[in-house]
Amino acid sequence: MDSCYAALVPDRECARLLRQAQKRHYEKTGDSSVYALPPVVLLGAVSSPGSVPRGTVRIDVTFSTQRLAEGPLGWMLTDPSLLSAAASLRAEGGPPGLCFSRLRPDEHACEAIHCTRFRLAALCQDECGFWKLLQ
Repeated sequence: MDSCYAALVPDRECARLLRQAQKRHYEKTGDSSVYALPPVVLLGAVSSPGSVPRGTVRIDVTFSTQRLAEGPLGWMLTDPSLLSAAASLRAEGGPPGLCFSRLRPDEHACEAIHCTRFRLAALCQDECGFWKLLQ
């Protein structure tokens, strides 16, 4: 595995709302990077997939394009509440956030998406460049 990140997988409703916003962004800009990754919150790089524990995490977060940050895999929707989760997993790198796209979305690309329940997982890239979610 070349790259590995600690990730949070949002609940189905949050993932559905994110995909709808990404679809609108794709239709407006043609930026197909919205489909490169599954709906995940990147917390930061980790040394190996085995260093990410399994389980459920409850964090009260609201994502929107009003709070954007550029991360290692593109633009992310952020929330300050994610910092404690990233620190507890010793994940290093840019600010934690919900992956959106490589091309910066405009500030109206995504309405507020609220989520309180996530599953811990590892997002790893294989030697061919494909991203795999290890849950």
